[in-house]
Amino acid sequence: MGFSEQAVERLTFKVQAANVIDANTNLFWYESSLENSPKITPNRILSQYSTIVANPPTSISDLQTNLIPGALSGIVEDLTGTDASPIYTQLTQAKQNNNTTWVAYTTPGDRSSARLLNWINPSSVPQPNGNQSTAYGVQLYKQVSGAYIPIQATANQTTEVAWVWNYDQGLLLLAPDLIAALGSFSGLFIRAYRYIGTTGADSGSKSSLVVNYDNVLVDNNVSVINFKSNLKATLNNGVVDITDETFIFDQTTDSNSWAITHNLNKYPSVTVVNTSDEEVKGGVSYTDSNSLTIDFQTNIAGKAYLN
Repeated sequence: MGFSEQAVERLTFKVQAANVIDANTNLFWYESSLENSPKITPNRILSQYSTIVANPPTSISDLQTNLIPGALSGIVEDLTGTDASPIYTQLTQAKQNNNTTWVAYTTPGDRSSARLLNWINPSSVPQPNGNQSTAYGVQLYKQVSGAYIPIQATANQTTEVAWVWNYDQGLLLLAPDLIAALGSFSGLFIRAYRYIGTTGADSGSKSSLVVNYDNVLVDNNVSVINFKSNLKATLNNGVVDITDETFIFDQTTDSNSWAITHNLNKYPSVTVVNTSDEEVKGGVSYTDSNSLTIDFQTNIAGKAYLN
């Protein structure tokens, strides 16, 4: 049970070719009413998100007890609550009487109300070892006779995905056979965390933009800004272009362990090739945000590309 290979292909085609999104494989792209919206609008410029990334929680308890009342106060909204006092956010069908696609609105059932966007994706808040956050995430529930029953993301513990949550847009996509398996229910609800910090829409000046790194203000009088996090922003005709720096490590002698100091101030992805430019696999261990080690089963030489 879950999204079939054919369903995935149809849904992917809608997003990539027509820039629309829903989970109804019976609708053609021109019949879909929800825009897939990767574009940066003012309310999607999350000027304090770097504070979230800089404060990865060690646990759910750490997030709720220490960080949200402290460093993340006014930036992260807890819409999960506790097991004793849970918080549920009700979802609304994107189209009446169609259970494939659900939306988080400020007023459940009112499709004219504002959408609840900018839910925090655990993959965007890595732990020091590079893995995604274990505290952030989303839980889905169906309501039956007043009780909230959890719905697993994987179908019958298989590799098929039964439902998908779009964190940026607050959208739930259900696999058709999951809908059939859910049976009768009175509503769908989620428990998760939202970004509620300042955004580009909060700025009163149209000639400036708050960049989500070090809270640096960029205006029309600035041409180039260099950041501590090894990013470069260039203002071109009012548009800020941000590029991420990379690091290339050259291992000239055969070794089964490469120690790399990259000074990128992050936990980069790593691609390794041998002297024949063939990609090889190794075990990456992050010492800190500026250094790492790659271990191999045999002695090899080559290059490591860090991004």
